[in-house]
Amino acid sequence: GEPAAKIVYRDTFNVFDTGSEDDNLMQAYVPVRENPASSVIGVFEVYVDVNTLVERTTRNGLYMTVLLVVVLSGLYGVMMLIVRRSGRIIETQFQADVARRKTMEMLTGKMLTAQEDEKKRIADELHEEIIQTLGGIKMHLEHSIVASFQEKPGNFVNDQKRMIPVLQEAIRKLRMVAIDLRPSILDEFGIEAALNSVISDCNRLCENTTFRLDFNVMEDELPRERKDIIFRIVKDVTYQLCLTNMEGRVKVGLYSVDQRLILNVGLQGDAWRWQEAANEEEFIQRNGFQSLREHALLSGGEFFATRNSSGHISYQASWE
Repeated sequence: GEPAAKIVYRDTFNVFDTGSEDDNLMQAYVPVRENPASSVIGVFEVYVDVNTLVERTTRNGLYMTVLLVVVLSGLYGVMMLIVRRSGRIIETQFQADVARRKTMEMLTGKMLTAQEDEKKRIADELHEEIIQTLGGIKMHLEHSIVASFQEKPGNFVNDQKRMIPVLQEAIRKLRMVAIDLRPSILDEFGIEAALNSVISDCNRLCENTTFRLDFNVMEDELPRERKDIIFRIVKDVTYQLCLTNMEGRVKVGLYSVDQRLILNVGLQGDAWRWQEAANEEEFIQRNGFQSLREHALLSGGEFFATRNSSGHISYQASWE
């Protein structure tokens, strides 16, 4: 005597069951009475076809499944791209670290070799020139002493006169060695005056090469160790270029650009065209730029080369 309803829904789990005419059909039964207290005299039956609703629900479920698969596939693809890119970045950094370590090992070895070569050069200068000069003075003194004992005052006076220019030459050579090791002008007048002195010496000694300095930084902002490095680089590079004595112009520039200190050595002349060298390393070695590269990298800077359309090349070292 109570209302009742049922529905038979055929989904994917019972798709292979035996079909019937009641599939996807909603059935509702309502008892009919004359009044609430009387007995049932009939049944009101209601049938509703829900196939359209089932198809819509199935289609929406399929859309949601496809959308979920697409979203998850996209997330997986993005994750794989991130992983691969991270792997490439890590590999690149690793290779850069290995190359930097090898470069530092090579430069350290070259620096030690250069120090030993410098010590050997100074020792040779002291031995071959100054020590021999002092030995000659010693012989003159011994000869003068013997002459004084033999009562030959004329010979003694002559020996004394001959020793004066010898002593002056020895003093000059000692001063040149001291200046080569550490010029006093760098401490007394600053880096600009020291670089101008180097450029003037090169212009005086070289017949075919013209040197010029372009100084455009505030000297007070440069730390002392950076001044020493710049002076040593400019001195080594310009003196080596002076020895080649090629016809052309050399411009040495010191600039401050975007909080970076840039030392530029530009070469202008047919003899210094890039194509004249078999490769970059040969060009660097032949023209003395290994000092620029080694000092720049060992002092925490960067080294690179640029070339214009005419084939002329510029080497630069930069520091933060």
